[in-house]
Amino acid sequence: MKKLLFILGLMSSVLVAFGQSKEVKTMLSGIEGQWKLDEIGNITYQRIVEVADMKKEEIYSRALSYFVNNYASGKSVIQTQDKDGGLIVVKGIYSSAYSGPVLFSMFSCSTWHIIRVDVKDGKARITLSLTEYDQKIGGGNSPTSYSTININSVYPIIDKGAFKNSYGKTFYASHKRALATLEVIEKSIKEGNISKEIGKNDW
Repeated sequence: MKKLLFILGLMSSVLVAFGQSKEVKTMLSGIEGQWKLDEIGNITYQRIVEVADMKKEEIYSRALSYFVNNYASGKSVIQTQDKDGGLIVVKGIYSSAYSGPVLFSMFSCSTWHIIRVDVKDGKARITLSLTEYDQKIGGGNSPTSYSTININSVYPIIDKGAFKNSYGKTFYASHKRALATLEVIEKSIKEGNISKEIGKNDW
């Protein structure tokens, strides 16, 4: 009897590791068509922001101000600032996009992304690409492992491999954060944004 229970438990663990739940399938089907895979395998989103009465220099300044306040510390970095060319490129990370149990361990993933903003008079094009996962798996009696993997090498981009539920939830959470980022950059361009220091009310 104990042997049978052990085998059933082991089979259940394998299903958890390699299968995906109905919940995850439903989550991912709900965002189908909202993202695309670019030519180098990144998950990419693009948005055009129309600001007909605004000059290129002002659009650039507002976009850069957002990134200076939100992407200029920790692992996030502004990689390109080309005012004349109207180009800003930044690299950032969505920390702890998803964390949860897997098998007898804990699974935690953060998501690297790159944002490119091209500006000209009256218009900005924002391109956001999800590129890699920083993952941590461990806990209990097993040692913790750390690795960085390409997003296009795991579920749901490919339909094979382990931890489909965990990767599916990570992908969904990263997708939602990408859309939220696009929204706030668009708002910053249209309305301007106040620096954290200037916005304080202790004067």
